Amino acid sequence: MNVLNVILWVVVLVIMPMGVGAAVCRWLAVGIHPAKLYLVGTFTEWALFQLVTVPMVWYRMHFRPLWIGMTIVLGLLALLGWALLIANRGQQEQKPERKKPGAAAIIVTVIMILGFLFLAYELAVHQRPDKDDARYVAVALDIVNSDTIFGVDAATGLPAARITLEMQRDAIAPYMVYIAYVAQVTGTHATIISHSVLQMSFLLAMLAVYWLLAERFFPGDLFAKSAAVILIFTMIVFGDHVSVLENVALWRVWQGKAAVAGLGVPFAYWVGTQIDDRPKGWKAYLLFYITMLAFCFLSIMGLVLGVVFCGGFGVAYGIRRKSLWVTIRCFVPLLFFAGYYWVYTLYN
Repeated sequence: MNVLNVILWVVVLVIMPMGVGAAVCRWLAVGIHPAKLYLVGTFTEWALFQLVTVPMVWYRMHFRPLWIGMTIVLGLLALLGWALLIANRGQQEQKPERKKPGAAAIIVTVIMILGFLFLAYELAVHQRPDKDDARYVAVALDIVNSDTIFGVDAATGLPAARITLEMQRDAIAPYMVYIAYVAQVTGTHATIISHSVLQMSFLLAMLAVYWLLAERFFPGDLFAKSAAVILIFTMIVFGDHVSVLENVALWRVWQGKAAVAGLGVPFAYWVGTQIDDRPKGWKAYLLFYITMLAFCFLSIMGLVLGVVFCGGFGVAYGIRRKSLWVTIRCFVPLLFFAGYYWVYTLYN
C-alpha cells in the first residue's frame, strides 16, 4: 500500500460517487447538499452495478469487461456531475432559516465530530472477523484473481462450471463484485478493502444519512441535529452488547446485509420524505427506484426489505395523499423484485 493507493481510494469512494450524485441530484432536483451528493451517488453506483452484473452472471461473462466498462461509465457520469456543479456554483440550495449557533451548539457539534473520529479509530483497530467475513473476502479475491464472476467455488477453490446452490443468492445480489471492483481499480487487496477501506467509507456514509434525517426533523437547529446524531451513534455503540446490532450497524457495516440495515434502511426513509414532499412528479419516485435496486444489489435481505418498503410507503403515502396513483408508483419496484426472484428460481 502506498500514497497512490490512498489517492485512488479517495477518487473511487468519495470523488467519483459525489460526481455521480451531483449529476443525479441535478436531474432529480433533490438539492446539492454534500451528504446528498455522496449518498445518492453511492446508491446510484450500486443500482447500476445491479442492472449490469446480474445479466453478466447469467451469461457467465468475465470480470474484466465489467470493471473496465463500469469505470468508464461512472467516470463519465462523475465528470458530468462535477462539471454541472462548477457551472452552477453560484446557485445555492434553498435552506431553512437557521438559528445562529450558540456556544452549546458549537460544543455539541465538536463532541459529535470527535466522537465520530474516535469511533472510526476503534473500528480500525478492533475488528471482529467471522466466517461470513471469510466468505465475502474469498469470493471477491476469486473474482479478481480468476477474472470470472462467481466462476470459482469459494468453499473448494475449484472452478465452478455452474452457479451452485451457495452462489444463487450472490447471482441476484452480487455485492461481492463491488468489493472486487474497488480492489481491482485501486490495486488493493480485497481484505484491506473490506476490513479497512469500505468500513471507513460506509461509516462516513452512516454519518451522512443520519445527518440528513436530523436535518429533516430539526431544520436549521445545529444543536438538535448534532445531539440527535450523537444519540444515534451512542445507541449503536452500546448496542454492541446485542449481536444483531453489532453485526448490522457497526462492526460489519461493510458487508451486504449490514449495509442494507446500517445505510439502506435510514436512506430509504429519507427518500420516502422526498416522495411525501413531491407526490405528483416522477423524480422522487425515480430516486426511490434507484434505492430499491441498490437494496437488491447489496443482499438478498435487501430484496425482502425492499418489498416491505414498497408496500409500506405505497399504502401509507397513498392514504395520506388520498391517491391510488401514489400507491401504484410506489409499487413499481415490485416488478423488478419479482424479476430477480424469477431469475433465482431459474438457477434452481
